Amino acid sequence: MTPPRNRAWLLNLDADRELATVGHYTPPVSIQRQVHAQAEHTESLRQGEELLPYGPTNGGPSEGVKKTDHPTDGRPVFAWCPTHRAISWGGPNVIRGPQLSVLREANHRQFLSRIPQHTLGGVYLTGPDAIAGLLADLGTNKLRLKRAFGFAGKGQRSIGQLPSADDQRWITDSVKRLGLWCEAAVDITHEYSIHGYVDEEELWVGSSCVAVTDAYGAPASFDLRERMNAPMSDTEQQQQLNAAHDVAAALRSVGYFGPFGVDSFAFNADGQRVYCAASDVNARFTLAWSLGMGALRERALGRYQRRATRSPEGPKR
Repeated sequence: MTPPRNRAWLLNLDADRELATVGHYTPPVSIQRQVHAQAEHTESLRQGEELLPYGPTNGGPSEGVKKTDHPTDGRPVFAWCPTHRAISWGGPNVIRGPQLSVLREANHRQFLSRIPQHTLGGVYLTGPDAIAGLLADLGTNKLRLKRAFGFAGKGQRSIGQLPSADDQRWITDSVKRLGLWCEAAVDITHEYSIHGYVDEEELWVGSSCVAVTDAYGAPASFDLRERMNAPMSDTEQQQQLNAAHDVAAALRSVGYFGPFGVDSFAFNADGQRVYCAASDVNARFTLAWSLGMGALRERALGRYQRRATRSPEGPKR
């Protein structure tokens, strides 16, 4: 089947690395190759639409990758996240989203502090004193630590009562960078997500999805929750929807517009099911975005494209 010709996609799946970098960002060729390999498995987002090359192909150069002109025939190009590198690589047809400072703020894990009612009560820690206090007070608790930016389960780890030397090195390195989001570590039984589009005038929220993850916490597949027969009470469904609306309001408050997703999960505590309505906020496209948006997909992409034309300067540093 010939893919539709009305748009194309440039999937800079390393956007979180770029957002975490101050100054010019040039990923190692190894990362570029990983991004290229992962981007081939994004049909759920693209829905048959063309994938443009971003980084080396399997037969590409071993070092040094140059941007090439993409024959998009005037079609709009949607980036995973419209960072400087995505716009530079994809050329003038890339849909230009919010300024880079907004993208950084909206995708930074400290953003979760804006919606504390939907999290596990996590806190964002910076500085060696805060981390030293955290380690001193661990006791028998187990914590989940997340770096400021991350994708597909990367940049996270759980630590227990006796952090290893590698744990302490990782923590120290993370603090030197941008800090750590700290929350209780729990044994997750189900992972969900909900997706939407937001700007200063519109908000559309799609259907609930379920994620199946691999042993490393990275999403391996997705489906609509109603097709997966995944448990979710009426109360939890309302909590998920409320979280999506509250996240959208928080995104608006920092000047963000575009696609977004909110991850959530359920776990057991003392034999009782507990639901956390917001474990991560993704102010960009996600692998399950098109699936979750369903019939709203075309409407949202069209709105995003029209809204982006009012920001021709693209993201600023």
